[in-house]
Amino acid sequence: MFIYIKHGDNNQFLVNTNCPTVLLIKYIKTKLGLAESELIDLCDERGVLKFLFLPQNSQESARELLKAKESFIACIIKRSSDGAYTSVTSLLSYVDSALLETLQTQIDNLEKTRLKQLHIVEARMATSEEINAQALSTKTRVGKKNQESQRSRIHALTGRKMIICTKNMDYRLGTQCQFVQNQVMVNSEKDRASLLCMKALANRGRLDSVSQQMASHPQYLESFLRTQHYILYMDGPLPLHYRHYIAIMAAARHHCRYLVSLHSAQFLRVGGDPLWLQGLEAAPLRLRHLDHINKVLAHQPWLTARSHIQALLKTGEQCWSLAELVQAVVLLAHCHSLCSFVFGSGSDSDTIPTPRVHHGTPPGYCLCDAANGNTALSPPPAGPTEKAPRRRSLDSSCEVACLREQIQKSQEEIKERKADRLHSQTLLHADVEEEDEATFSADPSRFVTDPEFGYQEFARREEDHFQVFRVQDYSWEDHGFSLVNRLYSDIGHLLDERFRNVASLPFPHSPDLKRAIWNYIHCIYGIRYDDYDYGEVNRLLERGLKLYIKAVACYPDASKTPLCPLSWAPVKASEKVHVNLLVMEARLQAELLYALRAITQYMIA
Repeated sequence: MFIYIKHGDNNQFLVNTNCPTVLLIKYIKTKLGLAESELIDLCDERGVLKFLFLPQNSQESARELLKAKESFIACIIKRSSDGAYTSVTSLLSYVDSALLETLQTQIDNLEKTRLKQLHIVEARMATSEEINAQALSTKTRVGKKNQESQRSRIHALTGRKMIICTKNMDYRLGTQCQFVQNQVMVNSEKDRASLLCMKALANRGRLDSVSQQMASHPQYLESFLRTQHYILYMDGPLPLHYRHYIAIMAAARHHCRYLVSLHSAQFLRVGGDPLWLQGLEAAPLRLRHLDHINKVLAHQPWLTARSHIQALLKTGEQCWSLAELVQAVVLLAHCHSLCSFVFGSGSDSDTIPTPRVHHGTPPGYCLCDAANGNTALSPPPAGPTEKAPRRRSLDSSCEVACLREQIQKSQEEIKERKADRLHSQTLLHADVEEEDEATFSADPSRFVTDPEFGYQEFARREEDHFQVFRVQDYSWEDHGFSLVNRLYSDIGHLLDERFRNVASLPFPHSPDLKRAIWNYIHCIYGIRYDDYDYGEVNRLLERGLKLYIKAVACYPDASKTPLCPLSWAPVKASEKVHVNLLVMEARLQAELLYALRAITQYMIA
C-alpha cells in the first residue's frame, strides 16, 4: 500500500504504509532532511490533519490511518516551551490560504482540547484536596478539644498556667506536653508536604510509601512527583503501556517487587496486555531489544557504547526512533535509581529478595587512588593479630568483606521469615482486585535475562589504564541537558530541577560532606572530576557511611533492612532520607551521562 508525500516546489515521493506510524514518520523526516526532534504530521489535499504525532497513533499501522494511493502534504507542528500547540507550517511551498487557515484551526482546537484535559485533571485534584482539607479541618477541631482536655489535666496536675518542657523529657508529663505541642504547632513545610501527599493521593488513589518518605523534604518531593508524572503520563513518543512495561523491566533488574507490582497494576489500567506480564518472553520483540541496555545501565553503565544505540536504531519494523529511545533511557535510569531509594529507605521491606550472584570481588584499589597518586598496594597482614596498615582507597578489601558478609546475613535472616511473611501477605491481600492479585504475586525474575550479570568494581588493580569518564569532557550542564531536552521536550528542565533541588536541600552537616557523597557515588561508577581532591572523601566519609552508600547504590536488591548501620547512625530520619536522595540523584545522573554520551557519539559518527 503506497501514498504520495508532497513537499517543496510541488515535489513528491512514494512511501509504503505497511508499517507502524512511528516508522513512517521517521522515514519521512529522513527523506525531507528534518531533525529527529521535529514534530511533523500529514494532511490531505483538503487540509485535514491526520494527527500521526499523537501518542495513541504512534503504534498504529499507517495503512489504517492513511488511505492508499492518495497524496498528502507534510507539515511541521510547533509547540511552545510549556507544551502548548502554537502553529502549523506546510512544507509544500504553494498552498491555498484557505488550506492554511484550516490547518491552524485544527491546531487551535487541539490546544483547546489539551487545556480542557489539564483543567479536568486540576479540578479533580482540587476536589480531592478540598475533601482532604475538610477531613483535616474536622480532625483539627477534634484535636483542639483533645488539646484543651490535655491542658486541663496538666494544669490540674501542676497548678500552673504554662508548662515549659523539652523534647528530651522522658517522663509521662513530658510526653503529654510534647503531644500537645505537636498538635498545636503548624509548620509551613509540613503543610506543603501534606498538600503534595494529597496530590499524590489524588493521582494514584493511594499514598505510596516513597512519597511518604520524601515528604520530609517537600521542596524535592514536588520536583520528583512532577518529573515522574511527566515521564509516565504526559506527552511523549512512547505509548503509556510501553512506559510502564519498561519501568517493570528496570525495577526487575534489582528485584524490586514494590516497583514491579506498582507498575504492573498501572500497566493493566492503561490497557496493557495481561499476557505480557507472564514474562519478558511474552513481550513484543521491540521491548525485548531493550533488555541489554537495561542490564548494562543498571549494573555497569560505563559499558554503554555507541554500538548499543546503533543496534536499537537500525532499520526494520522492530527498531526504535531516536526520540523513543531517549524517553526509554530516561525511564530506565529513573527506575534504576528509584530502586536504590526504595531499598535504602526500607519502602520495600515487606518483600523477599531473590538471591543474586554478584560478580567480582571489589578490590582494595580504587580509581580515586590512581587519581591521587596512591598506586602502591598495601601488603596483607602477616598474622591474625597483626594490624593491617590503613589504606587510602575509598573502598578497602576489609570493608567489602564486611559488606558482603552483611548482605549474606541479611538475606539469611529474611529467608527465615519467608513463610510467616508469605502467610500474612496472603491474608492481607485476600480481598484485592483480580489484577492486583496477579501483579502482587508477579516474580521480578520473569522479566530478567542473564541474572548473574551484576555490579563489578570499575577500577581493577591489575589494570594499568582506566577508561575514566571525565566530567570536563562531557557534563550534564554543558552536553547532557541540551541533548535530552532537544530529543525529549521539557524533560531536561525537569531533571535539572531535581538535581538543583537535591543540591540545595538544607543539610545539618558540612556542605563538603554532601559534595563528597555525590562525588564518591560518581567515582564508584567511573566518573571523575579533575578539580576535586578525592582525599576529601576518605577524610569526610566514615567507614559505615561509605558502606551504606555503596550498598544502596550498587547492590540495592541486597541492601534492604538493617544492612549497613555499622557506625553510621543519623540523628534524624530525614537525614537518612537526605542521603538516600543524594544516592538516587547521583546514580540517575551517572546513568544518564553514560547513555547520552553514547547517543551523542552515534549522532556525530
